[in-house]
Amino acid sequence: MLLLSASLFYPTFAQGDLPLRLSPGDSISVVVSNFKEYSSEYTILSDGSVTGLGFGRIILSGKTLQQSRELIRASLAKKLRNPAVELILRGEKPKVVYFVGNVEAPAVVTWSSGLSIAKAIAGVNVSIPPDQATVTIYRKGKETTSASLESVLRGDARNFGQDLQPEDLISILPKRQIRIWVLGQVSKPGELQVTEGSDLYQAISLAGGINRGSSLDTEMELSLRRGLEITKYDAHFRNYKPVPLQAGDTIVVAAPEYVRVTLAGEITQPGEIILKKGASITSALALAKGKTPQGTLENIMLFRGGTLSLINAIHPQVEEKSLQNGDILFIQKSERIIYALGNVASPGPILLPEGKKFYAADVLSQAHGISGAGTLRRVILIRPDPLGKFAIKHQFNLDEYLKDGKTTSNPEVLPGDILYFGTPKGITANNILQGVSAALLIESLLRR
Repeated sequence: MLLLSASLFYPTFAQGDLPLRLSPGDSISVVVSNFKEYSSEYTILSDGSVTGLGFGRIILSGKTLQQSRELIRASLAKKLRNPAVELILRGEKPKVVYFVGNVEAPAVVTWSSGLSIAKAIAGVNVSIPPDQATVTIYRKGKETTSASLESVLRGDARNFGQDLQPEDLISILPKRQIRIWVLGQVSKPGELQVTEGSDLYQAISLAGGINRGSSLDTEMELSLRRGLEITKYDAHFRNYKPVPLQAGDTIVVAAPEYVRVTLAGEITQPGEIILKKGASITSALALAKGKTPQGTLENIMLFRGGTLSLINAIHPQVEEKSLQNGDILFIQKSERIIYALGNVASPGPILLPEGKKFYAADVLSQAHGISGAGTLRRVILIRPDPLGKFAIKHQFNLDEYLKDGKTTSNPEVLPGDILYFGTPKGITANNILQGVSAALLIESLLRR
């Protein structure tokens, strides 16, 4: 009957073993039916405890009503004989989260299970733009996480995926202003005050953007100096990725230095070219469309400040040779020549390719094959000695290589060699040497 009377007296209160758990701020009634003087009402304190008549201080926060009733009954049983205890929940403290900072009143949002930070922010009026605000969550007096309001609303802020809890405090404040410098080729170089977390490219925009002068200045160099570190970035904003700034950062936009170089000799487009400082010989050759078919990259003459150097541009290490202003590059005519003579369709000199070996079968191909009376079974390799005197080095059957793959019948040829393609019968070796010498003499006179 006493329990019923209590229920009638507090018609809106829940009672019995409900699935909810008590928390600070909840109001409860402790009814001891056989010892009425120990009945009373209490409010759970912020530390989760209550202190009552006969049972002293007990932590009830986080306990169910049934668990709390048993704790109180057990404590009273130490003083009273078989106390009949009933616990009634008179009222729950409203579960809310609080906002402080740049928000308009009321800055309280009712908490519900699954409440996210984005949903909670939607329930208040924020007085500053999202890109200028920082959101910080405090739980039980300690900061748990912080990020820009803009990233929180986009849903890509780190550590903001968890739901809010009752009594969380959310601070929305303006981002801190930091001092940076933007120098060099911008419209308004100098010191800037920007919001902390601003991007490198945003700072350049605030400085009026990159000042691109002449057509040569299109390839600007962009660097960020932070302490002793210097990091380079793309001044054309290709593959853009945000680069957050820090206080004291210095952004430098610089026009690259250029050098003027002259190319002459066996080059497709001779004349003066303009290159970025530090460019290689290979870059210069590419800009001038490369060498002519008669030119060689083996011994390029580099004139620099009254000195002459020979550069082998076929070798990969040529990339390490940086050009300087006023350099002159002279591409020489290739001396890597062999001769295909005798019974071939196109007899005469053949320029050997650079950087690769050349064989008798290659010579036959360049000479467009055997003429009507010629044969592959009688090919003679003639090679000059160190004094320039020609001698027969090797006679072979090139047909054995072409049909059977016999490599000894396809010898390598070297600059200055002569391949004579004969006939099945007839001319002797001495006659061949005499004819070759006469032919080379005539060819030499014609070249002059």
